[in-house]
Amino acid sequence: MRTIGLIGGTSWHSTIAYYRLINEKVGETRGTWSNPEMLIYSINIEIMREQDPDRINAKYLEVSKVLQKSGAEALVICANTPHMAYDHVQPRIHIPILHIAEATGRKAAQLGARKVGLLGNKPTMTRGFIPEYLNREFGIDTIIPQGEALDRSHHFVSKELTQGKFTEEAR
Repeated sequence: MRTIGLIGGTSWHSTIAYYRLINEKVGETRGTWSNPEMLIYSINIEIMREQDPDRINAKYLEVSKVLQKSGAEALVICANTPHMAYDHVQPRIHIPILHIAEATGRKAAQLGARKVGLLGNKPTMTRGFIPEYLNREFGIDTIIPQGEALDRSHHFVSKELTQGKFTEEAR
């Protein structure tokens, strides 16, 4: 079994979900007596809140190199928004990073979907790093909420989900 590097912390709540789901899947496929070797590097969420692309790129490159040097053979970023650093980081390291849009695109294509909806915080929905990837790699168009719906989605993700709040209104 290979060693996975998880880059988390840009909501530690999602980092826990990734860790749990990866372990559950390994348990289903290899048996409950087995669990994968994982390295977790938790980044302070404040770097994402500042929204300085150069700082984000530099931090994710630094962390990716640390995980690679520590033995990770592939990386998973445990939240959607940090994938904005993917195009900067991936060419500068020697191990693959799973792009969230790759997994999404594969599943959408398997289901025959040609359009998908994207909900998240404003950077995830408006900066293009997910919609452009889906379109380029899979020919899938992305529908993004507008106006008040965009603001509400951003609020639910940035102010509630990242704090571990899962209100009925957010669901």
